[in-house]
Formats: sequence, structure tokens, C-alpha cells
Amino acid sequence: MKILLALNSFKGSGLSYDLNHALKKGLKRFIPAAQISVFPICDGGDGSLHSLHHHCGWQKVNVTAFDAMGQPIRAYYLWAKKHQSAYVELAAASGLAILQKTKSNIFKANTLGTGYLVKNAIEKGASRVVLMIGGSATNDAGIGILHALGVRFLSGAGKVLDPIPSNISKISRIEDSYLSGLSAVEFEIWTDVANPFTGARGAVAVYSAQKGASPSDQVVLEKSMLHFEELIRLKYNIKLNSIKGTGAAGGVAAGLKPILGATIKQGTGEIFKLTHFETQVASHDLIITGEGKLDAQSAYGKLIDGVIKMAQKYHKPVIGVCGSLDLSEKDIKAIGFQSVFSIVPGPVSLAQSMQSTSKYLQHLGFRIGGMLTLWPH
Repeated sequence: MKILLALNSFKGSGLSYDLNHALKKGLKRFIPAAQISVFPICDGGDGSLHSLHHHCGWQKVNVTAFDAMGQPIRAYYLWAKKHQSAYVELAAASGLAILQKTKSNIFKANTLGTGYLVKNAIEKGASRVVLMIGGSATNDAGIGILHALGVRFLSGAGKVLDPIPSNISKISRIEDSYLSGLSAVEFEIWTDVANPFTGARGAVAVYSAQKGASPSDQVVLEKSMLHFEELIRLKYNIKLNSIKGTGAAGGVAAGLKPILGATIKQGTGEIFKLTHFETQVASHDLIITGEGKLDAQSAYGKLIDGVIKMAQKYHKPVIGVCGSLDLSEKDIKAIGFQSVFSIVPGPVSLAQSMQSTSKYLQHLGFRIGGMLTLWPH
């Protein structure tokens, strides 16, 4: 039996590589003869650089940057010298997970730190910058990144505004003349999110609450986004809501698409191609995948959906593993799992569950291993 382990990182609990190895350890205790391959996988959010470094071996470039609240941090991006390409993970500097010890403020949280990573990559000679935008802590329409690259957002009086969400409604003019030196740089945004910039499915309505926005905060933020949307329409003749994905990561693509000419690509598909995931799926008998939470949204263009569709192409069964399981029997069948298991052994706190993820995965691996001995392969 050949088993492919392709768990995503569990946000705040562990990276893909470590979690897959924990599951493998448990499986091996019951089925030591099984051929088990560990395949760290990612979706553009937390831990994506770690997984890509494992598969591609690109150079890590460390940079002094800032987290979303302006606190100094050390972050890195990956440098593919042969292709003069830089791979930047927004969550590495502007992510929600790294703010656990810092009090966040949705009106101040910004992507300036990510902009420093992008700027460093360009100064290093990158002709192509890939920005993976999952796991953000921000709702700034990408103005932090753009400010770091030389764009200035001006008030009606001509004052340069700090690139924070509370100032978006004050922007009267976008000064992008300093970007002339970046015309030769190709910018790509990788995301699996197709949400529009504003409205009922927009950046604020769908994602801001998990970043700390109250209902009243959301009203203010949405007005700011609508103002930004109009600025972009007037200056660049681009209607942001007609472009899928501009609502991802607090609207990062909404700023970078018109101002930098960035292209938006389906992240999971690009990552699958980079890591040759399809070849691995085709050569194994069983796929075990999962992430921190599995719910009905897992069927809509996310990483798990991509894994399952690839497995179905080669008629391979898929078992799901997660921390939080919120799927009905109907959901499990509709998404395409053969079965799904939560790693949590019983009534435990969220903190305890997150601290014990690797241990729980080993125990679950042992139990799954026992079940697989009944499989006729």
C-alpha cells in the first residue's frame, strides 16, 4: 500500500511538514510495511514558504520588516535565482497568526511589512514577484505594500497619508509616478479566493470579522473600500468588482492589480504545478489530506477541494483529517471524501488541542492504520 500524506499547515498549531510526519509516525506503528510519502502542501497562507522551500530548495532571504501593527520582525522570502523570481508570503509579515502576542487594530493593521519584503526582492534583481496572500491580518487594499514601493496616497490638501485603513477614506489622489522603475517587474498574486472587492461577498463583509472588526467597524471599513473603488475607477478606468479575487486578503489585489499591473492567478493550481503534486497523486493508492478546520467552505476552490479533484482524476480515495470538523454526512460525500476524522480525542479546550496537535495526529494515525489493514490493497 502506497499512502500519500498531504496535510496543509494547521494555523497556529504546526507546519505542514511536521504535521505530516506526525501522522506518518502513527501510521507506521500499525502498518510498518506501508510505503508512506510525506508531501508538505500549502495554499498561499501561513507556512507556504516552508513547504515550497522543501520542494524547490530556493534560497531563503531574511529581511527586517514589520508585522501588521508596525512591530519590527524578521521575515523571509524565497529567491529562485535561475528564474530571477521572488516568492513572498503575505502572512510572513502581515499575517494574523503572528499577531497573537500583539493587540491588533483593524483600522491600523497594514501590509507595509510585506511591502518591505517585495522591495528587497526587487532590489535583489527580481524580474518577477509572486505574492501569496492567504492568512492576512489586514484590510488595507494593499496600500501598505504600495507605499513601500513608492506610491503615495495624498489628502485633499496634498499631504502624504500613512498607509493605514483609517486613512483610505481621506485619499484624494494616488501618486504613482515613482513606480516608473518597476515597469519591467512582473507581479503575480496567488489566491484561491474569488470574492469581489466590495459588497455582500466583499473583503469587509466576509473576512474582516475574523481580523477583529465589529459590525460598526465593518460599516466604516466598507465606506472606505467604496471610496477606494471609486478612486481606482476614475484614475485607471478599472471596475474592481468585475475582477475575481480583489476581495482577498483585505483587498490587496484591489490595489496591486490596477497600480502595479499585477495578474491574479489561482494559487493552488500554481503550487500544484511547481511541486509536481499530480505525479505524486497518480503514483499512490490513497491520499490523506486535511487542515485545521474542515467545513462546507472546503468545497469552494480551496486547497482541499483541489487535492480531492486531483485524486478523483486518478480514481484515488481520499481520507480527511482536521482539528475542527463541521461537515454533515451529506457534505462529506458531496466534497468527495471517503471518510473524515477529527484529531481531537474528546472534550478539550482549543488551547490544549492546538498545543497537542502532533500528539493527537500520531494517535489518529495509529487508529487509521488499523482501519487500513482491512483494505484489500
